[in-house]
Amino acid sequence: MGQHLQGTQKSVEAWTIHGIAVKAALQLGLHSAEASKRFSSSDQEIRKRTWYGCVILDRTLSMTFGRPAAIPDDYVKLELPRSLDDGGSPGLAADPRSFVSVNFFNATM
Repeated sequence: MGQHLQGTQKSVEAWTIHGIAVKAALQLGLHSAEASKRFSSSDQEIRKRTWYGCVILDRTLSMTFGRPAAIPDDYVKLELPRSLDDGGSPGLAADPRSFVSVNFFNATM
């Protein structure tokens, strides 16, 4: 929603939605490797990618609207996302597009 509102003339609404999303992400501990330890490895990756999605949007909105970032640099300390195994049978090759996708996401960060 925040990304959609960024492309409209509703910058106040974009910042409001983004602020709510960042607050929820912090409360869920998405920024913390320690808080994610109790989850499965695939859930940890999803949490990490969700957090970095918030960070990317935060930096984009702050740059676009000339406002300071809502997420301090000290809160961006997680490892970059990795490609997930597809969970299929051993010996099956993982989809090479997933590696490219993760690499692109990481390069964006």
